[in-house]
Amino acid sequence: MYQINLVSPTSRGRVQRIAENSQGFLYCVSSLGVTGEKTSFQTDFDEFFSIINKYTKIPACVGFGISNGKQVKELSAYCDGAIVGSAVVKAIASGKTEEESISNLREKLRDLKSGIA
Repeated sequence: MYQINLVSPTSRGRVQRIAENSQGFLYCVSSLGVTGEKTSFQTDFDEFFSIINKYTKIPACVGFGISNGKQVKELSAYCDGAIVGSAVVKAIASGKTEEESISNLREKLRDLKSGIA
């Protein structure tokens, strides 16, 4: 079992140490603040991932606020994967019945998948 390490936009001086001690994948936090769906990101991903890519040999996956296929597509230029949590939970919770929850989840997953080229 792996302990998944995280790097954030404020981890600059620690990225090398964190990346070198990571296994499985490196969780790259997209932005500062609380988790949940975001409409936009303020992080300079060119700068953030140029530092990360210097030091990691394992997949770098970005998460924290990703909620739609458009964001997945934008971020896929920088990373190896996208991590989505809150948007999936929200899709499930928005159903009034089990069938509606499943339908909402399928729709959300289709949207997220549309961002994968």
